[in-house]
Amino acid sequence: MNESLLKKELKKAVWKYGLLYNTQKISAIEFFTKVDDFIKSNKEFIFFFLRKIKKDFPKGANIIVSGEFGRLIKKHKSLFGEEFNIIYANGRLRQERKVISLKKYRPLFNQKPSVFSDDSYCYGTTYSKIKKEVEKNGGKIEKAYVIYYNPKTGLKINKPKELYTFFNFFKDFREYFTLLKKSTKRQTKNS
Repeated sequence: MNESLLKKELKKAVWKYGLLYNTQKISAIEFFTKVDDFIKSNKEFIFFFLRKIKKDFPKGANIIVSGEFGRLIKKHKSLFGEEFNIIYANGRLRQERKVISLKKYRPLFNQKPSVFSDDSYCYGTTYSKIKKEVEKNGGKIEKAYVIYYNPKTGLKINKPKELYTFFNFFKDFREYFTLLKKSTKRQTKNS
């Protein structure tokens, strides 16, 4: 599946769950959980990352991941090739958990550039904690690759190779919902 088809599939899922959220059938947390579950259920997103990271780092890199999405990337490590190291940090970092020590990866940080990869970037909690731990062990995160992020929170690094953003979704969704309301009013008026 090419990138534009992947974007369309994600947009359909986001609109589907966004409509449920907007009509108060699910909470905001349930909305993001459903979108994240959709992403994790589609191996094509792993191929998306693989292509982007390999293009940007043809000689290899340390790919630092965490949580469920990180486990998914780690599971498909063989797709990345020997020139890429998958470094898994513990998950649930948004919930005030501390990153496990990455000290054992110090030699890798000195050999290759490091990148951060996750399904989403909202407030930067996971990224910030991992970045701090990598720097503490002599490394530096060169780039971040996320599927979607919230541009309103502002990234403290180069703009990631995102696939979809919260901001565009909400803009698109407001337009869609406004058109839906107008259409419903017209249908009611004509009845």
